[in-house]
Amino acid sequence: MFWTGIRIEGAPFHGIAYDLIKRQVEIGAMRPGEQFPAERKLSESLGISRATLREALKRLEAEGYLVSSRGAKGGNFVADEDQINHLAHTSLLTRPDMAWRSLEYLKAILEEAAVLSCERRTPADLAALEAAHGMLDPARQAGDLREAQYLFFSTLGHSSRNPFFVEGIERSLAGLNTPVRPDSVADRVAEWRPIWRALADAVGNRQPDAAAKSARRLFDVKSREVIAAMTATALNDPPDADGSAEATEGALS
Repeated sequence: MFWTGIRIEGAPFHGIAYDLIKRQVEIGAMRPGEQFPAERKLSESLGISRATLREALKRLEAEGYLVSSRGAKGGNFVADEDQINHLAHTSLLTRPDMAWRSLEYLKAILEEAAVLSCERRTPADLAALEAAHGMLDPARQAGDLREAQYLFFSTLGHSSRNPFFVEGIERSLAGLNTPVRPDSVADRVAEWRPIWRALADAVGNRQPDAAAKSARRLFDVKSREVIAAMTATALNDPPDADGSAEATEGALS
């Protein structure tokens, strides 16, 4: 979970805290079943009161993003994988416009973030890209994929040294949260791995043209996955294991 540097300064409304925490779950920064920090620590890290935080957590629990338990090992926990997939399915079904806007937003910023990263990346950024790539091979569950994807995409944003790209990439990923079938994980890993490798190498070697090309490939793969999931959701049928569908060919090109 990545809360570092996130604060809601001067914001008295629990809705802002709700949106921020919900986004952390949707993009994979918090894994299914992961325990939230203690309320005092979390409220301090967000710069809000515990009362405001509790209102946000109450809403998240009501909507199914978290579960709470009592006792010595109690606390607030992210919902399990099945529930996160169900919420992603429901979001695509009820708000397909959000997915379309998120795709357009990601297309507008991803390539430029990759190009700027070639110029501005640090050794720590390159290490984070390598860490994200290394998370693919052992990935077995949807939560593994979301966490690796979050780390890789967000590192591209941070490497650009443009906070608007960081924010934009996170918001796009939240809007593009799709259900992931367990039997599709290996196929997605196989498709993502060479693209991530090429993009990380281009950024590391300061090759903006190669980085731009890999970023376009990365977006194309992501858009096919999302459009296939939207189509399957509308038909109430799971997407193909490789996330592809004939209707997605040429989408957003």
